[in-house]
Amino acid sequence: MPTRTAKRPVKARVLRAPIPPTRDPFINTPLIRLSPDPKTGADRFWITTWNSNVGTTAALVDEFGASRIYRLPLPNCGFYSAVQTDDDTLWLCGDLARVVRFTLSTGKLEGFETGAPSSLVFQGMILDKPSGKLFAATFVQGTMATHGFVFDTRARRAVTALKLPTEGHYSRFGFPNGDGTHSLLLHLPGDHVIVWDPRKDAFEGVTLRSEIDLHDRDATSYWLAADERGRRYFPRHGWYNPATRRMENDGPRPEREMTVVARHGGEYIGCNWTPGSIKIAAWDIATGRVRDLCALENSTAHSFNTTRSGKVVAVSVYGVFHRADIKTGALECSRVLDTDSIGSTDCITRIDRDNVLGTPFITQRFWTLNIRTKKGEDLGRVAPGEGEIMRLCVAGGKVYMAAYTGAELMEYDPKKSARYPENPRVVAVPPGGLRPVAIVTDGRVIWYSSSNSYGHLGSVLTRYDTKTGLASYAVNPLGDYQVQSLHLEKKTRTLLVGANMNADCKSATPTQKTGVVGRIGADDLKAVGPTRPAPASAEWVHVLGPVAPGRWLAMIDPPGGRQVYLLRDDLASTEPDEPRPLPAGWQAVYAGKPGYFIIPNGKRLDLWDFRGAEPKLVRVLSPGPWDFRLISVEEGSVIFTTPREVVVLDNVLK
Repeated sequence: MPTRTAKRPVKARVLRAPIPPTRDPFINTPLIRLSPDPKTGADRFWITTWNSNVGTTAALVDEFGASRIYRLPLPNCGFYSAVQTDDDTLWLCGDLARVVRFTLSTGKLEGFETGAPSSLVFQGMILDKPSGKLFAATFVQGTMATHGFVFDTRARRAVTALKLPTEGHYSRFGFPNGDGTHSLLLHLPGDHVIVWDPRKDAFEGVTLRSEIDLHDRDATSYWLAADERGRRYFPRHGWYNPATRRMENDGPRPEREMTVVARHGGEYIGCNWTPGSIKIAAWDIATGRVRDLCALENSTAHSFNTTRSGKVVAVSVYGVFHRADIKTGALECSRVLDTDSIGSTDCITRIDRDNVLGTPFITQRFWTLNIRTKKGEDLGRVAPGEGEIMRLCVAGGKVYMAAYTGAELMEYDPKKSARYPENPRVVAVPPGGLRPVAIVTDGRVIWYSSSNSYGHLGSVLTRYDTKTGLASYAVNPLGDYQVQSLHLEKKTRTLLVGANMNADCKSATPTQKTGVVGRIGADDLKAVGPTRPAPASAEWVHVLGPVAPGRWLAMIDPPGGRQVYLLRDDLASTEPDEPRPLPAGWQAVYAGKPGYFIIPNGKRLDLWDFRGAEPKLVRVLSPGPWDFRLISVEEGSVIFTTPREVVVLDNVLK
């Protein structure tokens, strides 16, 4: 695509300040009991955070709260799966393409390729002790299939990598079957088991339930406690017999269902998980009675376990160690682990001339930073549940933040002290919403779109009036399409939207063949007129911003790389222009003036004009070199983040 020679870089005041550290998140990762400490005999436990910005934080903690913290560099983002082969050696996995041998005494890491495609691996990786082989599995979006690998820890080489005979997506728990084989439980769309025979590396798929509700966190199958016969208990469902590959209804049941983590004497220890906390309880096997032990804030069903001596131990999402007695429920120990880190920034906005607000990935926290004094502060929890703020906007001097995993809209007044749940506070909760993907405001009303829960197509559109406090919702306003970009057209009172044919993380089979563009009424949230399919058989369309009256720049991502095209107002009768590659970079951000877009070009930042027949480079906004992460435009200034800094190009667009 032809371009013109750019003018010299514009002189703009560059303000730089370090991103403040926050509590690194122990999320989606189980607290795994290891062998006792060889020196002290104390029970030991292992858990890691997820941090794709600077690398994971790992904690080795004993039953008294004494800990050793490991800072593991990239590409070690986190390890949701871990197994132990001897007192000093763990094998870790967070990516299906790679396993890591980790030495506890030295902190040494050794990575090995598995031959499988790269994709996020959750808990449940299996170690077959007789052979020393590992088995892990996960869904791969690129192939729309579940893949697995077998790896020999003794020979330190991959054995096989393959597609698996299952509809299940995400691993949750692995266990031995008692006959030399093992089972790996996979979630979504239902409960699915892969039976692995390590003697032959043969695999069998079993479906226990065709559909599950992932919003039901009260009693999950993230852990599966065993009875004397080796059966595993599925809350609300019964006992799974690995010998017959079937569920059985005989056997004890609790008077209140829970996630069952471990057995201690004549009781099963488990928890009920609600947004932001867990209530730990003991289930009497003989009577079915359930007695409450204690409640732990900021904790999940993944992150607690039991000791041989009759204690419950837990590491919260925010790295706080707790120990309570199983008999009395009394809290005996609480210690804060040294786990602050710098997370990847998902959202950023200027709240006044001197201060910016940011939200780190999957911590459900937020921070503020004075870009002049360079002083920042972790403001603590921002929303209920687990996840992070994924979209935000400013209206009426307040910051409105939409949160994954419940799509709640949070209102924060920066003129007042932060004290969740009062400030920020929940002002909207879309039914079935999961991940916020788009947001827009006219200064008073806020519209935002969220994907439906994992395993479900479509989306939820929310309209919130900041003056009246009224919220309204539209479930699946474009049917099975997921609305993923929003632009308000004030004259027509409609929302111009781009939509994705896929479910969140491609967790459900699509019913459509391409993404679409369309319109939705800004007041009644109903579809207006027909939709227009994406060109080039693209799975999604993202409307980037206006180019001129009646014309918009849209982005698609067909095979071969991202492309842009000009979309015209009359969606029903006018075909879009032919798509063409971006002139540079991998994304384009609307610069606040029709036709102008900011494109990160390698390590520099460019301003492009798309109003003519061919886009042209207007000027270099900043030569860098920068390691761009997130780019935002606000009132003539550009704000972006690098892994460790916030950078403001003040008034660079004026």
